[in-house]
This record gives sequence, C-alpha cells and structure tokens, in this order.
Amino acid sequence: MKVAILFSLFSVTCFLNSTAQIGSTGQEVLFKLYGDSASLARDGAPMVADFNNRVNRIRPELAFDVGFLVYTTPAMVYYAPKSKKVVTSLYHQLPEEHKTFFNSYSDNEEDAKQFFAVFFNGFYIAHELGHGLVAAYGLSDMKAMYYEEFEVNLIAMNYWSSVGKTAELEKCYQFAKAFLAKVPDPVPNGTENRIAWFNENYWELGPLPEKYGYFQFSQFVDIYENHDRVNIDQYLEIYIRQLEDRAKQKINASME
Repeated sequence: MKVAILFSLFSVTCFLNSTAQIGSTGQEVLFKLYGDSASLARDGAPMVADFNNRVNRIRPELAFDVGFLVYTTPAMVYYAPKSKKVVTSLYHQLPEEHKTFFNSYSDNEEDAKQFFAVFFNGFYIAHELGHGLVAAYGLSDMKAMYYEEFEVNLIAMNYWSSVGKTAELEKCYQFAKAFLAKVPDPVPNGTENRIAWFNENYWELGPLPEKYGYFQFSQFVDIYENHDRVNIDQYLEIYIRQLEDRAKQKINASME
C-alpha cells in the first residue's frame, strides 16, 4: 500500500513538473506578425531552446542544438542542415508575389498577414525543428519526403498543443481549410499513388505555393481533425526511438 501511494505521489510530481516546464517557456509570443528581425529572434529563440532541451532530456548524448535565425527568403521558413538553424522570414520583406499569394487566399489584407504569421512565424518553426531532429539521425530521404513532412507536422501539432497554443492552432486550421476550399487538387486525375507522386515531384512542387501548400495544409487539416494530441515529451520519446531503429536498419542495410 505504501509503495502504491509513493508511486502515485511520484507520478503526480512528475506530471506537475512536466506541466510547469511546458507552461514556463514564454509561449505567449509567436503566431503573430512581426515588424523587425530582433523582436522575432527574441521571441523565437526561447521556444527553439525549449525544444532542444526536451530532446536532450530524452537523449543527452545526441547533443541536439538547433539555432534560430530571421532572414527573409522566398522559401519563407526552412531548416538549414549546414548551419543547423531554423530560418524564418518577415512578412513585409517578402517578394510581392508571395504577398499576392496570401492575399489571394484571404478575405482581406489583414487576414493575409495573419495567415502568414500563424504558420511561418508560429507553427512551422516547430515543424522545421522536427526536420532538424530527423537530420540529426541522418535519415532525411528526398525520395520519401511525404512521410517526413507528415511526421514533423505531427511533432509541431503536439508541441504547440502541449505548450498551450490551442487557440492559435484553431486559427491555423481555419486558414488551412479556407485555402483548401479554393485550391484545386494538384495530383493529376488517374494517379494511383498520391504519396509516390508527391515524392517524385517534391522539388518541382516546392517553388509552386498553391500546389505545395495543398499538400502541407491537407496534412495539417488531417492531423488536426483525425489525430489525438499527445504530450510532446511522450511523443518525442516514442519518435526518437523510431528514428534510432531506422538508423540501425539503415546501417545494417548498407553492410549487406
């Protein structure tokens, strides 16, 4: 009986500590429009450090250490494997054709800015950290990007849910749904394997925001509607084990 009580107290303590860690990362920022690089870098750096710390608590030997940089490019947000940084952009510095894209799928200019902000100054930062985690295990495969994109979208959804960004995820969901209602499916009629088509055309889709966006926002909506939220620490522990198993299989395959 005493052992059971002690175990219960220990479990409650661990839960409270985990909750405290989740709630103390300054996540009241991001998912908003920024007017300068310094402010976005200031708000994004603690979140990136928090993600790094969560990974390193699970696998200290990985020494996971991704940085954060604000540098506006046509890609808008990406993980840079050489510098090991998540790079994101400012809306007002985007090329005009990018602003036109967001305006085309929004009700007004303010909504267009918010569409960009909630995804590229919010949700996709965690998404790109997921790509960094896959890269840390040497598992990025340009021939299988559909599954990697889906996996890192799951990471982002569970991360932001765990740190209390439920309302912001709902905004993302509404923007994604509105976008999908206006954009045609880019997969040609008669295609038997949509995932294979995406993988085969991955590099061609990247510069085409409507077509690439269709896949990204479709994945977001699918996860939002059909996948249960999982505590990010629990999810990362499971996912890291999966990555380790894949890395071993890759090594074994190379030796055959």
